[in-house]
Amino acid sequence: MRAVIGMSESASAHAVDLTRQALALEAAGGGEHLTARMALGNVLTRDGQFAEAAEILAGSWRARERAGWSSSAILLMAGSFALSLLELGRTAQLDDLLREAGPLADDVERGWRDAAAPVVALLRLVQARRRYLDGAIAEARTLHVRATTLAEAAARPRLLVLALVFLADVELAVGDRAAARSALGRAREIVADEPVAAFATHSLEQAEQRIGRAAARSANRAGALVEELTDRELSILRALRGTATQREIGAALFLSVNTVKAYNKSLYRKLGVASRQDAVVAARRLGLI
Repeated sequence: MRAVIGMSESASAHAVDLTRQALALEAAGGGEHLTARMALGNVLTRDGQFAEAAEILAGSWRARERAGWSSSAILLMAGSFALSLLELGRTAQLDDLLREAGPLADDVERGWRDAAAPVVALLRLVQARRRYLDGAIAEARTLHVRATTLAEAAARPRLLVLALVFLADVELAVGDRAAARSALGRAREIVADEPVAAFATHSLEQAEQRIGRAAARSANRAGALVEELTDRELSILRALRGTATQREIGAALFLSVNTVKAYNKSLYRKLGVASRQDAVVAARRLGLI
C-alpha cells in the first residue's frame, strides 16, 4: 500500500523495491499473490520499466475475472498495461487491450462522470495517442483534449505531464505551434513545481526537442536562421530562459563551462544576436522555445 499510494511519484524506483518485497512476502505464504503482482506491474510502469511491466500485467489482465478486483483496480491496471504496450510499440496487443477495456471504461465514466478521472485518465490518454499514431489527427485532438481534462482532474502530475506532451504533438501535427508550445510550457511548470516520475520528465524533454527541431527547420527554411540549430544548442537555448549561470547550465547538461560558452557563441551567431537576453527574445519569436 505504501508503494502504490503512499509515495511521491518521483520515488518510483523505491516504490518498485517495496512492491518486490511485498510480492516476496506473499509468495512465501503460498497462493497466487495476484494483487501483489498487479501492483508490481503498475509501479514498474510508473518507473518506466515497460518490458517487465507488460509481462506481469499481461498475466494480471488474463486473471482479472477470477481475481475479484473492482472496476477501479481493473481500469488502473489496464491503463498501466496500455501505456507499457504503447511505449514498447506492441500495437496489435495494445489494440486488443483497448477493445477489451474500452467498454468498462465507458460504463464507469458514464456512471461516475468526472469522478472517474483517477481510474480512466491513463487509459483514455493511451487511446488518444493510438489514434494520433494511426494518423486520425482530428479525432486524436478531440480525444487528447478530453484526456488532458481527465488527467488534470485526477491530480497526478505524471499523468498531466504525459497528457500535455501528447497534446503538444497533436497540436504540432495540425500546425498550431503556439498551442503546442503552450502545452509544453504548462508541462514544464509542473515538472518544476511537482515531484514527477523520471519517465514523464524524459518524455517532456523529448517533446521539447521535437518542437524545437520543427521550429528550427521552419525558421531555417524562412531564412530567419543563419544555420539550423543542433539538438545540444536547442537544449542550451531552453536553459537560457532561466536564471542559471553558464556554469550551472553546464553542470545540468554535463558540459564544461567553456563548452557552454562555445555553444552560446554559436547560438548568438546563428540567431543574429549579441546577448543572452536577445537570444531568448529571438528564440521565442521564432517559436524555438
